[in-house]
Amino acid sequence: MSGHWSATPIYDSLCAEYRRLFRALPGDRTGEEELRFTGFGTGTARWDGGRHGGGRLPALPPAPRDGRRYER
Repeated sequence: MSGHWSATPIYDSLCAEYRRLFRALPGDRTGEEELRFTGFGTGTARWDGGRHGGGRLPALPPAPRDGRRYER
């Protein structure tokens, strides 16, 4: 429909908007050539590998409230 205009400008505008919003091909970015990714840096925080300090033992699973062992 490129280059073809109807007698109703509102129809042309709606068709153009529809084509812009619902592109036919995944990844098609026609008309977005000026949009660029702007890097945001690496930050100053350190990653500790998921370890937590404090030297505490891991939590134990919950026990029955009456003090008896679970049946196996």
